[in-house]
Amino acid sequence: MADLYTNLPEVDGMVRVLSADVQQLSTQLNSEYSSTTQRTYSRAVFALVEAILEQHKKLLLDLAEKSVITLDSGVTDKLKEDTHYLKLQDKLKIVYKKGKDAFNSEAMLANFSSQGWSDFGNAVSIRNRITHPKTHEDCQITDDDLQTVKKAEQWFRQVNNKFVEVARKYRETHPW
Repeated sequence: MADLYTNLPEVDGMVRVLSADVQQLSTQLNSEYSSTTQRTYSRAVFALVEAILEQHKKLLLDLAEKSVITLDSGVTDKLKEDTHYLKLQDKLKIVYKKGKDAFNSEAMLANFSSQGWSDFGNAVSIRNRITHPKTHEDCQITDDDLQTVKKAEQWFRQVNNKFVEVARKYRETHPW
């Protein structure tokens, strides 16, 4: 990934650290501290997703600023807004739909009508529930919840891999 993100050197290290967190926690999901590990794993998955998504957003904005890619001014303005308050799913849709267009890709980066996207939305709700619990029950993660988070992680990793692949191909003919 380092060759893709030469202008964003923190990405490689950050992704490695957060991926290692997710990987280590995933091996501990059946430990005696299972509910704690399950909550921590679920939050770690979304820390990784949000970090990667933010870096992809920054890459698109940087390349648009350097005229390597073209983004509509409305999209650029939307991405430049304080997206901290933009819902995760909305931000994800903007970045990957516009990334597909900007990199002139025929390949879809993310299928927003798939079961994976549905699982992702359900996993966001689980993450929100355990991160901002209102009741004791909100702190609990069922086996089904955990499977949903795992499916969401897998779906997002596929989207990330596709983004990197498409961006690399674009870079071959449009160096940056």
